[in-house]
Amino acid sequence: MRYAFVNSAYDPAGRNIRGHMESLLEQGWRKRLREKGVECAFVEVAGRLIHADRIDSELKADAIVFLSRHTSHHPAPMLTVHAPGNFGSAELGGSIYQFPPACPALMRAVLVQLHLNAPSGYHTTYEATHHGPTEIDTPCLFLEIGSTEKEWCDPVAGFSTARSMLLALCTPLSDAIPLLGLGGDHYATRATRIALASRGAFGHIVPAREVQGLEKSHLARLMERTGARAAYIDRQSLERKEVEKLDSLLCLLQLPLLGEKEIEGLGELDLDTYLAIRELARGIYPDSHVHIDRLAGSGAPVECVVPEDLLAEALRADRAGILGGVKALPVCHLTGENGNLLPCFITFEKWRSQVINDLIRLCIQTIIGCKKTSIDGDCLIILESRFDPEKARMLGIPAGSLYKKLSRGEAVELEGKRIAPEMVQTWSQRVLHIPELERYR
Repeated sequence: MRYAFVNSAYDPAGRNIRGHMESLLEQGWRKRLREKGVECAFVEVAGRLIHADRIDSELKADAIVFLSRHTSHHPAPMLTVHAPGNFGSAELGGSIYQFPPACPALMRAVLVQLHLNAPSGYHTTYEATHHGPTEIDTPCLFLEIGSTEKEWCDPVAGFSTARSMLLALCTPLSDAIPLLGLGGDHYATRATRIALASRGAFGHIVPAREVQGLEKSHLARLMERTGARAAYIDRQSLERKEVEKLDSLLCLLQLPLLGEKEIEGLGELDLDTYLAIRELARGIYPDSHVHIDRLAGSGAPVECVVPEDLLAEALRADRAGILGGVKALPVCHLTGENGNLLPCFITFEKWRSQVINDLIRLCIQTIIGCKKTSIDGDCLIILESRFDPEKARMLGIPAGSLYKKLSRGEAVELEGKRIAPEMVQTWSQRVLHIPELERYR
């Protein structure tokens, strides 16, 4: 993999980052990268990078990283990454509605390293797609130091940025999930947070101010230039009609839409497998939410149904224990709109029988451990007692504080007589029929 790092002689930040990268490469990083199949080349241009259209025709590179300065109307120390491209205007180079191929996996890897290695006082973030060059067919990104000459020339910032770039080149990129970002502010606050907490890797990011002008052809181009496998909408930054428009266009383009919790909850589960799981879950419970537990990798998803009455009793006995036990299994669990655990779980075909056995055993053992029970063949009998006010009245116990103590299982004294809780209790039983119950004990 050959990377071309391009800076402008005009730009002190680009020269700063390049100088530190070249120094680090001479100190052993070049050998380390070559062992991973990575080669680095450096190119300096005379003009501004935003006008470097078609520079890739002069470079034999698999990807281009533009080393640049960042400026802002509200200057603050920051380190940023973003893809170049333009929407409704091209005031800063390139052409309107043109987007070079992005490098989502590498951008995320750099962002993570910047976050870990940024100097004190520096903020790290994505930026939304903006400015040229746009006439480029090689995947590319901008790596920037901002936002004033003090930061552009800061050797600590230059070193940290250079080292973060080299660390990112050593990072496996195959587990990243390329995402198209829609909405949000210029600094893509939520997209940044998602990328730092998950495998979500944003390529092109459309800021909220540009969403209204998007057409299907623009989204198709952004999707293709990102290599997006899914999209994320920052709904809080958009009006309802804008969200509905994006939902409709993404549906026409058949690009899956993921929420923030879905992206962050994917863990090591393959995205296509998760989408199949989500479709299966919606077919069973249309309004359900999927929660990935220890299910990882890829496989054929199947449902595992636990008797509803058994699960309900187990949840009444120890909800936290049941949830903890479920999260230790290779499953996805489903919850309804009210957040209640549903009696259907999803796993891979190869584990279905074992998972069903484990879930039923978890429920039975939880009930037996928390409740007074007995077993009669395939019937689990749950015995429960409750305070009976009528029995208390028959013993002459006045309502009030003594009732409260007895209902809590405490003995009380009345006129020198000890009244035990069991003297004022009524017993009831519920019976659960569980085929082959004995083998689950």
